[in-house]
This record gives sequence, structure tokens and C-alpha cells, in this order.
Amino acid sequence: MPTCEAQCHKPRENFMKLVNEKDVYDNEEILNYKCIEPYNEIPEGLFICKNGKWRGNFDCTSKICPPPPYVENGDYITVDRDGEVITKVQYTCKSYYVLNKQKQYYKCVNGIWETPPTCLIKCHKPRENFMKLVNEKDVYDNEEILNYKCIEPYNEIPEGRLICKNGKWSGNFDCTSKTCPPPPYVENGDYHIWKQDGEVIIEVKYTCKTYYELSTQKQYYKCVNRIWETPPTCLKPCEVTPEIAEKHNLEPIREKYLNHGYNAHKYCKYSDAIGWTRAYITCSDGKLNINPCKQYK
Repeated sequence: MPTCEAQCHKPRENFMKLVNEKDVYDNEEILNYKCIEPYNEIPEGLFICKNGKWRGNFDCTSKICPPPPYVENGDYITVDRDGEVITKVQYTCKSYYVLNKQKQYYKCVNGIWETPPTCLIKCHKPRENFMKLVNEKDVYDNEEILNYKCIEPYNEIPEGRLICKNGKWSGNFDCTSKTCPPPPYVENGDYHIWKQDGEVIIEVKYTCKTYYELSTQKQYYKCVNRIWETPPTCLKPCEVTPEIAEKHNLEPIREKYLNHGYNAHKYCKYSDAIGWTRAYITCSDGKLNINPCKQYK
């Protein structure tokens, strides 16, 4: 049975020029690069895409220091130089991210950079039902505490708190009743009440947003002995933009979104020419895979 091998995204290192630049590279594809002054003591190098990860070293450097380390979801501001070579920086993060360290500057000492910080994602407002947030807002900082109060009929435990830990809430959602807790939240989905015991919900049907697909097709989910059956997940669609079609030499694709589980051959711009294959496209929980158009050897 064939396996799907992951592609690699364009490297984000600074001070190198990609010889065959594009956004995505196929598994086993070689990427050649040239180093840019003043980091061209070693003039060039290469990477190989191995199942979603780049193999090889980023060798662009100077006699004084290499470039400042890349921080995912962050950037740096140059604070000091030795000639053209950067020797001191200040790191910042994108919106909705926060630095894990409060150190002001990072230096290159004896040709080695101090270990850079990481950018931790903030937390979005919890989407659990039947709780009132004491300090309600849309986004919370890393390590911020969120206090909540439970709403009837799920206030057997009246209140609780959660802590934001790198984009995820740490702690337990304790709002419950003597019969059952509320139905579990499903991201990108919702539920419809099917049966109640008094005010307490005991059976629901789950649905997903448009273009999302339920991971299981079970009709109803029940709460038995105060425990809900494991809910489904809503599997993401894949977006196909005109840029993606153009990049892979595909004929225009009418659908903007492809549902999870989609698989089909699509015509290439030159598929009428003798000796060319059609592209094979699949979508798996938001991951688009395109087996590209190729010419027979």
C-alpha cells in the first residue's frame, strides 16, 4: 500500500537566496541556496526534503558571527553590529503570541548566539457552554488565570479556574450536575439536543460547519452514568486557491474548498499533450496533497 510522504515548506532562514525558490517542495527534492553578504564565508549549500523536514545544515556565516537565530512566529530588531555583521538583537512576536522570556537583548559571543526565546501562543476564550467568565475577553496572555462561575443546572460545583499554557487551557472544566455534565464541545461543530432529564441534557446529535466532515457517522451521543460517549471531531476541508492551481500547472478548479476524503484526478494545463500524466489530488483533515503533473520518460 503506498504511503503519503510530506512535502517541505520554504525555509525561513535569513541571508540566503534560494536558487529554485517556491513555497512547497516535494519529498526528496533538493533545494540549492547561495549565501548573502556579509554571511557568505561559505558561499553556497543545499538541503534535501525528507518527509516534511529539511536535511542538511544552514551554513551561511561570517568570520564574526552567523545570522541571528530564526524564531517561529517571531522576528528580531537589530540593536548592534560589528561592521555589517549583526551582534545584538531584540526579539518580538507576532500578534496573539508572547515571548517566553523577558530578557531584553540577545548577543553573539565568540561566534555563538545566546539561546533565543520562543513565541508562545495566547489562549482564545473557552467555548464551553454553561459557564460565565469572570474576566471575559477574546484573548488571554500566556500564564494568565481565567476564573469562571457555573450556570444552572450545571452548578453542582459553583466555580473554577483555568490557566493559559502556550495556547491551551490547563485545568479542568468542572461545571456539572448530579445527572450529567454538559455535552462535550466539538471544534468547528455544534450539537442539537435530542433528549433531556428535566433541564439536564442527556442525548445530542452533532453537526459540523459548512465544508467540515464528521469523523464518525453515529446518529446520537448519550450521557451514561454521568459520562458522555466520546464525541466526533469535525475534519477540516482543504482550500484550493488559484495560486495553488497555477503553481501546480492545473486547469482552473471550480471548487474553492475540497471536503475531507476528497480524491480525484485533475487535468493539467498541458494534459492533452502526449506523454503527460494528470495530477492526483487528495484532502485529509485540511492537508492538501497534489501528486503533480509529470511527463513520461
